[in-house]
Amino acid sequence: MRFPQNISTKIIATDPRQWILHENEYFMVVNKPAGILVHPTPRVQTATLIQLLQPYYPNHDLGLVHRLDRETSGLLLIGKNKVTTGALGKKMEARKIQKKYVAIVHGVPDWDEQVIDAPIGFQGLSETNRIYLRQAIKPNGSEAITHLRVLQRGERHSVIEAVPITGRLHQIRVHLASVGLPIVGDKIYGREPDAFLDFIEKGWTAALAEKLYLPRHALHAYALALNWQNENRYFHADWSEDLVEFWTSHEPNVTIQPLIQAEAR
Repeated sequence: MRFPQNISTKIIATDPRQWILHENEYFMVVNKPAGILVHPTPRVQTATLIQLLQPYYPNHDLGLVHRLDRETSGLLLIGKNKVTTGALGKKMEARKIQKKYVAIVHGVPDWDEQVIDAPIGFQGLSETNRIYLRQAIKPNGSEAITHLRVLQRGERHSVIEAVPITGRLHQIRVHLASVGLPIVGDKIYGREPDAFLDFIEKGWTAALAEKLYLPRHALHAYALALNWQNENRYFHADWSEDLVEFWTSHEPNVTIQPLIQAEAR
């Protein structure tokens, strides 16, 4: 998959250590920029997050505890050795690590909070779906639960906090789209169903920019909480610059609020 060159090339050329929000002898918390893969794909084998960081840690075996989509920005937990990565992975599987996201969506809901409990599975290729990765709400799918909370309303867009209880592929994106609130810039679950295929074929074009507004989906992992060595740890990453710019230009009458305020409420 090609990503807009003005984003990915510039990011990869920087020192990845500047993305580290917290580090100790066991793990690090990284504020990942949009545009960086966290693990290789059939199309892209190099310049993943671990590959970018590993040269600076020659005596450590860095490992992902969980994943973020390439276009999602925000907090990612990385173990510095296999034992720690495994231990944190078990905490994640046991739902003992909490992750909170924010999304800028199309639409303004009339509710303040709701829980979506709707199973998710692969939609399946067909005449109406040519994207293999696309997920959908399916009765026989895997359990998927997301807590949603409205943080801000604009005239045409809203800021939604999403807390996934389960960890299904594209879960937040699918659940928000299912209630009529697709994430701005989402090429698979947004308002333009063929945007992903157009992007694969032609890359980021002026035509796509006019339809999607953003070259990546407006989803950001902003809070992470876990207990490590009998101590509760909390981490936060405020809005990325591109999402602030989008909101400011499209909702000029509503000032976007710092995310630390969202966590405090």
